[in-house]
Parts: sequence; C-alpha cells; structure tokens
Amino acid sequence: MADNYFDQILRQTGGQERSYRWFQQKIREFGVPTQKQLLEKESTSYRLNVGNMNFFVYDAKHKKTLPYYDKFPLIIPIDETNNYFLGINFHYLSISYRISLMEKLMRFQRTQQNEQRVLAEWRNIKNFKEVRPTIKKYLKRHVRSPFVKIEQEEFKLALMLPVQDFAKATRNKVYYDSRRMINS
Repeated sequence: MADNYFDQILRQTGGQERSYRWFQQKIREFGVPTQKQLLEKESTSYRLNVGNMNFFVYDAKHKKTLPYYDKFPLIIPIDETNNYFLGINFHYLSISYRISLMEKLMRFQRTQQNEQRVLAEWRNIKNFKEVRPTIKKYLKRHVRSPFVKIEQEEFKLALMLPVQDFAKATRNKVYYDSRRMINS
C-alpha cells in the first residue's frame, strides 16, 4: 500500500522532534488531505481508540436543532458507554488554542498495553478553560466511518490540519463562539 499522508510527512522529520510551525510548513508543501485520504490510513477500526486521537465521519442526530456541528471530528475520548462516547473535539478551537489544550492534556500521558496514551478524565480537565467548547457527546449509531487512530507521534500534524467540516456555520463563527466560552 502506498504511504498515507501522515507517513509521507512524518518521514520528512528524519526521526527528529519538530515544531508545530514545521508541521504547518509541511502541510502547505503537501497540501491539505481530503477526508477520503485520511480515512484510508491503515490504522482504522470500528472500535473507538481510547487514549488516542481519532478522526471519523459523524451524522448528528439533532442536526436540525443544533446551531452547528462538526461532520469530521478530531477527538480524544474521555468517556464511553454502550451507546455513546464523550470526546474533546479539537476542531472547535483555533490552532493556538488546540496547541495550548494539547500541551495541558499531555500531563495525562500514560503507557498502557505498550503504547503511549492520553488518559484524560473529566475530573482532571474540567478546569482547563480551553476544554469548555470542545466536550461533545457522540452517539455510536451516528458514526458513519471507521475510527482513524492517530498515534502520539502524529498528534502535532493532526492538530494542524484544517479538515474540520462544520455544518451550518463557518469555522470563523465556531472559533468566535469558542473564544467567548473560553474567556467567559
């Protein structure tokens, strides 16, 4: 199988830690991937990847009454039941707020099953101001694709990708509302 978008850019790092700015430059070089390209990543599953970031396609149940919603969320799950899961959807934040929140969440990084995971629980993150607009509930029956697992070494790149897909509002409107929630 040909290298996916993440592999192509991560190979460019030469195994070195790179800055968010470096990843922004590479996204400009390589272009923004489509949802289809991201969904072709090898590490997909119909099971939620707890402790990792996940991309997926979502069809909101209450889309007629919601002011807006993200049809292609990028989340870190914080709770899961048989019917739904709660997640931190980074797409509701501008890039600078995404970075700030991710740096705070890395405090909850743990090794589990020989893999680094971010195991954030509501009681530990509820006072992070950046988290206020990001906590979303997703009904499992409304997930319309496999979950694309984003490994820890891919977090920076995933955060920088402008692939949010808001229905009923522009990204600027969503960011404006999120800033108001953060600063209130």
